[in-house]
Amino acid sequence: MAEFGEQLKRARELEGYTQQSFAEKIYVTRQTVSRWESGARYPDLHTTKKIAEVLNVSIDELLSGEELRANIEKIPVLEKNPEVIIQTVIYSIACLSYLLMSFFSWKEVIFPNDALRNTPAGNISVITIIKLSEYTITAILLLIGIIYSSKREITPTKITFIVSSPYIFHAIDVLSSYIEIQIKHNGYFPVLDFCLELLIPIICVIGIRFFFVRKSTILTYLIICGICSASLGYVLYGYLLHLRIATDLGFVISTIHALGMIGIFILLWYQAYIYNKRKKLAIRD
Repeated sequence: MAEFGEQLKRARELEGYTQQSFAEKIYVTRQTVSRWESGARYPDLHTTKKIAEVLNVSIDELLSGEELRANIEKIPVLEKNPEVIIQTVIYSIACLSYLLMSFFSWKEVIFPNDALRNTPAGNISVITIIKLSEYTITAILLLIGIIYSSKREITPTKITFIVSSPYIFHAIDVLSSYIEIQIKHNGYFPVLDFCLELLIPIICVIGIRFFFVRKSTILTYLIICGICSASLGYVLYGYLLHLRIATDLGFVISTIHALGMIGIFILLWYQAYIYNKRKKLAIRD
């Protein structure tokens, strides 16, 4: 069976379209059509149905179900200009927040405050390294997200990898905190609390992956909405608690961190919303 790109090119040429005229017909760029025909990218389901209508062929003639499932990771989630702009702006806000947090963390490690030098508070701990890694790696992932978003190449797998990072780091942070604080200092290990705090972020990661790269249904979309809402409430609650004891610098750092986290949750919800909407349009059309 010929691949999608070959079938698309053959059907386009039979209808007498050039890449440019066909691109104008379905409201995409010529470069997008070229990428489809080369096999570098795939259109989403809604666009595939539109292509089939314009070229007077069936979807089965263009793309088999097996090929679609095998290449689902190459299908971009957002391609329309307004959607891409909104997505890129959210990526940028979250990325800026994490870049600032990364800067503060590196500064604290490389240039510790003289008042804290050689004290327990000024020592580099496992938790400090984990936080530093979290801010730096997440900032890099969000920067990569900005690049892919501006190029309209954000796929479900890339989204999953980027927005799952805070939950993965939270699970690592919980694990290291309980080992260092509960066992080392207190000699007490609350098994139930530990399991819940470790299990929740893992469940969130599984839910995100199931929605974007496995099977998207109304139930999984509602689960994503629940994850976003619960995560947002958790961050805001922690932020308000921290404000009671925060110094002026602590207030600035806490605010920047909260904005970064909120940006990621909004990003997750927005991409899930658009992805779910396109799935429904593809089914209905």
